[in-house]
Amino acid sequence: DFTGALVIAESILESDPDHADARRYADSCREVLTQMYAARLGQLDQVVAVAVPPDQIRWLSLDHRAGFLLSLVDGMTSIEEILDVSGMTRLDALRIMFTLVQQRVIALEPGR
Repeated sequence: DFTGALVIAESILESDPDHADARRYADSCREVLTQMYAARLGQLDQVVAVAVPPDQIRWLSLDHRAGFLLSLVDGMTSIEEILDVSGMTRLDALRIMFTLVQQRVIALEPGR
């Protein structure tokens, strides 16, 4: 479980930022998780569109980061472009986008 391993490695790094093994494991887990989420989403040139009516968005249980990513979705911007402008780590943004797709909050359409 790469997510669990990342949590453990990051907790070790909180108490010992110079722990080389924990740093290596954390980096490796982040890389694998990033690849996994990207593969699940598919081609990163796909366009992202909001899939719920605007009046229902406020009733979704979105945290501020998911809400921010959702605010970048305009039906014309690709996954890659959203990743570039989100200001989040690639892993965090991909994870949130994957969750929004799974919850059917956003939909992916073929790239331009």
